[in-house]
Amino acid sequence: MSARHTSMRVNFMPGGESFSSFSMSFSARFGQSSGTRSENWIVFRALSAFRMLLKIGAARAKCNPSNIRDVSLDTQLRKATLLAMTARAIGSGTISFGLVSIPFKVYTAASSHNLSFNLLHKKCTSRMKQQYRCPVDDEIVERTEMVKGFEFAKDQYVTFSEEELKKLESAKIDSLEITEFVPEATVDPIHVEKNFYIGPDKGSDKAFQLLAQAMKRTKKVAVGRYWTRGRQQVVLIRPHHNGLVMQYIYYANEVRSYDEVGVGGATAFKDIELDMADKLIAQLSTAEFKADRYRDEYQDRVRSAVDQKVAGLEVSFVEEAPKAIITDLFEALKRSLVG
Repeated sequence: MSARHTSMRVNFMPGGESFSSFSMSFSARFGQSSGTRSENWIVFRALSAFRMLLKIGAARAKCNPSNIRDVSLDTQLRKATLLAMTARAIGSGTISFGLVSIPFKVYTAASSHNLSFNLLHKKCTSRMKQQYRCPVDDEIVERTEMVKGFEFAKDQYVTFSEEELKKLESAKIDSLEITEFVPEATVDPIHVEKNFYIGPDKGSDKAFQLLAQAMKRTKKVAVGRYWTRGRQQVVLIRPHHNGLVMQYIYYANEVRSYDEVGVGGATAFKDIELDMADKLIAQLSTAEFKADRYRDEYQDRVRSAVDQKVAGLEVSFVEEAPKAIITDLFEALKRSLVG
């Protein structure tokens, strides 16, 4: 198959059978391709980019023109497409405080898109496999022959069986117990570990919205306990847009004191230095933070290099010119304002 001369045309029909047969034939034709590495890479990228289009096509296939009355086909399509793209819940529970119970679902709020590399054998480029070797018996140990141990002193361990570890876990409960409401401004963001969206489960929309609006109006956040992975996790519940977000927080003993950081003694600044610092901040200030202004440039460079290597091209690098290092604070502020 020649990737250069391959073309695709997709017609999404109202009937589900036509689209289903297209999906199967598309996967079959491209799954059986045996082109060069470059061609296969192009096919792989095409399949990856096409996944969402397939979902949208499937949603459109469910739109039946014969059922249209006051709603247009385009409106049906938008609703069906939105349904196909709806986030999938990763957990559920019940918010409880006093006599109030609000069923909810948990959704992933953010996930890293970091690129990763595999370790290969330099000689044949085969992927390496990890093995565990016992240095005492000088032999490879299978997982079935391993036990978990806790090091209570240097090279001294106590072991635990899987049954013992299970008994140590917290009793599994489905409720998120709110213990207190505190002013939002009193919570230091340094305590936040992870973020999750939470939304109402069936039948709890009104109570969920009432809690979210009340917390936003009073500028309070809830502190509670949530069961996850065998332990109770302290969480914060914050109002977020028109709903709520759940944040895992570190325990007090897990957060280091800033006093451990050496910042030097008190420093006196001249009025002109303070004024120039204020002007520099004002010069770089914007009305609000927008995350989409920023891209992971390292990831872009890596993906570009991968594409070039797969295509059999020599990777081209653009070296950045080194920036001048200015040690004089006043001179640095002055140059920053001029630039």
